[in-house]
Amino acid sequence: KHRAKDKKSTHGAKLHFMALANLGRNRKRTVLVIVSMTLSLVLFNTVFTLSSGFDIDKYIAKFMDTDFVISNAEFFQYQVEKSEHDLSDTFIEAVRQSSSFEDGGRLYSSWMLEEPFSTEHNAFFSYNKDLNGNPFVRLYGADDFLLNGMEVIEGTIDLEKLKSGKYILLSVECNDDGTVIDNPNISVGDTVRINHLKAEELSTTITDSYDFIIMAKVRANENTATTRNTGESRFYLPTEIFLPLCDTPHLVSFPFDVKEGTEAEMAKFLNSYIDSVEPSMDFESKATYTSSFDDLTSLIITIGGALSIIIGIIGIANFVNSVLTSVITRKKEFAMLQSIGMTGKQLKRMLSFEGLYYAVGTIITSVVLGVLFSVVVVRGISSGIWFFTYRFVMWPMLVIYPFLILLTVAIPALLYRKIAKASIIERLRQ
Repeated sequence: KHRAKDKKSTHGAKLHFMALANLGRNRKRTVLVIVSMTLSLVLFNTVFTLSSGFDIDKYIAKFMDTDFVISNAEFFQYQVEKSEHDLSDTFIEAVRQSSSFEDGGRLYSSWMLEEPFSTEHNAFFSYNKDLNGNPFVRLYGADDFLLNGMEVIEGTIDLEKLKSGKYILLSVECNDDGTVIDNPNISVGDTVRINHLKAEELSTTITDSYDFIIMAKVRANENTATTRNTGESRFYLPTEIFLPLCDTPHLVSFPFDVKEGTEAEMAKFLNSYIDSVEPSMDFESKATYTSSFDDLTSLIITIGGALSIIIGIIGIANFVNSVLTSVITRKKEFAMLQSIGMTGKQLKRMLSFEGLYYAVGTIITSVVLGVLFSVVVVRGISSGIWFFTYRFVMWPMLVIYPFLILLTVAIPALLYRKIAKASIIERLRQ
């Protein structure tokens, strides 16, 4: 029994050695197969790493910091100041009466071509200036709901003091990830003078001037707390302070939140109201951007997945081609081995070992490259895209490994069956 076991163990070792020797003889082919299959696995893993790094909360927060915003249709086409119609109070009241409504606030402003404001402070810049060379600024009136929702960059917001009429909020410009990129050279506590200009003559005459103390610097959401026009510095006052400063204030928008779980109900109500009552009105919701986010992620996953499959097919084709070539060119060698006592079962085992070593080489290479690529390259990409949150992912490759081992072990044995149909004598004569 011991001799039989030792003999079997020796045969197994010989089969392993012969399989490794063959891979060594065909080094270039072996490297090509392992590299192509490794690339497929690394790309496949990268696609899943990127897709799991998509942060929908970051993406939506960039565009919407409230559940809904309603306005006239031109507002959503970035042409609100060309519109003859403001957001209607009747639309706002209809929303407020809905059982889904939780809280919201009005946003007011003046149209730049009708009633501009400028400032004499040299910390601010605009391509558009009044005749005295003072840059235009954008002045807004906002309800408490909007003021409370603004992210404070410097200072603090005290609504009671803000409503005294002595203070003002300055909105600073940030990039997509929230980093401040344009912070005017003016400090919290400094005074800024805001000029009201004669509307019909557009910046010819200063009709009034108001001095305000900067209470805080804030980040206001572009889509819910502005007219969606850029180019001028933005200042915010409480609605009751802003309205008396304007000859013709305009109701820009009404951002609002709904009770949890009632988003679909509110969307249905808004669509029905717009269709049947006020077709000139419109709305956006977080669901609008959820849909665009899903489209974006689907596109990346589809393209990345397709590339992974293509490279995977090339890798498998290279493997099949390599094994097939090896089997065909070694037909006579196999016949000679069988003629001196090697069984067909042992031969198939040897070929399966060769396939197994391909798999082991691919697994080791893909783990090393996959980890390095993920930590260095994918993390770098993630840090450069504002709605990505990097997460280390390896499970896609781990899932594929058992199938890879099964495939690389089974294919050589199946290919050998084809040539084994001919007798040993026939193969020796070829």
